[in-house]
Amino acid sequence: MHLDHEQLALLALGEDIDRSDADAHLARCTTCTRELHELQGVVETARYGPSADQLLEPPPRVWDRIVADLEDEAAAPARARPHRWWVHRRSMLLASVAAGLIGVLVGGLGVSLNERPEVIARTALTSLPGKAGTGSATLQRLDGGLAVHLDVSGLPAGGGYYQVWLLDPAAQKLISLGNLTSTGTGTLPLPPGLNPARYPVVDVSLEPRDGNPAHSSNSFLRGRLPT
Repeated sequence: MHLDHEQLALLALGEDIDRSDADAHLARCTTCTRELHELQGVVETARYGPSADQLLEPPPRVWDRIVADLEDEAAAPARARPHRWWVHRRSMLLASVAAGLIGVLVGGLGVSLNERPEVIARTALTSLPGKAGTGSATLQRLDGGLAVHLDVSGLPAGGGYYQVWLLDPAAQKLISLGNLTSTGTGTLPLPPGLNPARYPVVDVSLEPRDGNPAHSSNSFLRGRLPT
């Protein structure tokens, strides 16, 4: 048995779901792992905007090859065709990928018509004593609002989920921005009207799945944006 397409799509999107069984399956299934990586690539490109060269029209030979492959599959004898469950599975995954690609194209058009995000400040994220991980955080002006873009790696897996916060300089007040995706990257908008100069510290904490929205006091990464 493989993971179904809904699970793979949720994992690729970095949704807050119980992934213990999924992680165990991915550790031994190269097929699902490969499909998850492909979907994650689509999600990342769709979310953070393609560069201009990613929107180039494919050469005619690419479409010729696709048509040829489809004709070959249609002409194949029944005994050589994949089982129906695999055809359905691939169709659903390809539909997810196609939906992501549509988002890429639409997002790409938006990027071409509007200015790219304005970088206001940037900081390195360093691990706290006894913790692992590294990364960076960038404060951006995006679509008339502010957002923090994170690029993080090296965080240990399991035991909960990672949440992103903004803290005041004394670490007495805090604002939750949302959860970090399983890929370690993400762009999280600031609440409207929030002055980032009052909350310049970016904090990444490991949160248990206990339903408590408060900070766990288990921070892994931290960095201060220049203001």
